[in-house]
Amino acid sequence: MPGAEVVAGACRQFNPPPLPETAPPLQGTRDDEGLVHLAWERSSRTIGLAAELHRSTQRQFTPNADTLFAQTELSEYTDKSAPAGRQHYALVLVSGSERSQPAYSSVSVPRPAPPPEPIAVQAISASCSIRLRWEAPNDRRLSYHVYRAQAGARELQKLTEKPIRATFYADTRLEAETPYTYVIRAVNLRGLESRATQPVTASARVIKQPVFLATADPENRGLLYDGEVLSGQKHGKASVTNAMLEFKDGGHVTFPHRSEFELGQPLSVACWVWLDQPGKSPVLVSCGEWRQAGWFLQRLGEQWRWHVGGVDCDGGKPPVGHWVHLAGTFDGKVLRLFEDGVQVAETKGAVKTDAWPGDLHIGQYSAGPSPDFQVHGRMAGVKVYHRPLAASEVAEASRTQPGNW
Repeated sequence: MPGAEVVAGACRQFNPPPLPETAPPLQGTRDDEGLVHLAWERSSRTIGLAAELHRSTQRQFTPNADTLFAQTELSEYTDKSAPAGRQHYALVLVSGSERSQPAYSSVSVPRPAPPPEPIAVQAISASCSIRLRWEAPNDRRLSYHVYRAQAGARELQKLTEKPIRATFYADTRLEAETPYTYVIRAVNLRGLESRATQPVTASARVIKQPVFLATADPENRGLLYDGEVLSGQKHGKASVTNAMLEFKDGGHVTFPHRSEFELGQPLSVACWVWLDQPGKSPVLVSCGEWRQAGWFLQRLGEQWRWHVGGVDCDGGKPPVGHWVHLAGTFDGKVLRLFEDGVQVAETKGAVKTDAWPGDLHIGQYSAGPSPDFQVHGRMAGVKVYHRPLAASEVAEASRTQPGNW
């Protein structure tokens, strides 16, 4: 991947080569950002030997503990913190307690300059969130910090603990209907930040109604909150009867991916399910992959699982042979799971909000349909919300079972 850094591995059984008397020639170059790239021979004569890298302002210096700044088992290293001026480097190979004579290289390092700021910043109002997007200023390997202030305030708060590589960010830690102002700063590999972008302002709104509803009508349609109709597809022996999705003989239903299914804001998923048999690990509703991006609701053993962006929230006692109402909520920090209107689990964790690009599946696992994940029974009332449902709302929704609507 572009910008990825190689991590040295290790062999369980390895006989290192003989240590050379003098380290192989050291090549030092610098790029436009002032990073110094050091490289040396990689061959059967050097693989398995550790390397010490030393830096000094003196030519032909004697390497010691004060000049040592890095150790690696690779054959290259990037010095991201070299001071400006003429820098002298020494390479020493190490095998056990033995050390080679050094090889030297010198590089002129320019005064470090901050990167250019990002461009085309947008703040987009969404349900219970504000989505930010921007463009990278050039082809450099940059990351970004996001800063926020309530509109009218002068002090900016840094929202990102570490610089992010993506050129988008979803702010969910806010109050709806309140204006917020944002700026973005680029961060280069030396850790220097750019000037702030021009500020952009937006307010989050609250969409009360579901942003997606699987109607379970004969045409297998899905309805989006703006009235758009989303055409679904039945697979296998899935069928629709009396506003219910029938999976008694297997099969599942899919809907094409939409941004409404993503985790760029708080999210709740609710449904009714009747299991004819427990199955192995049936997945009820899914638009994601375990420990990756996206989310799903599943029966796993003798409990339910609500999985969101790599975090599991497990609880409840899945019944067989009658209707049960399930709801999973995510408010941007906490996952909660409800069974028949009662909260049965709660989990906090760092959720991955990256978009999972696949279709939404009902009755199967979206990241790899399999007989192990098949629902045998029926489902109804599948809804997706862009807000965390309140416990009272979940309890109210659980009081009217399918067939009594």
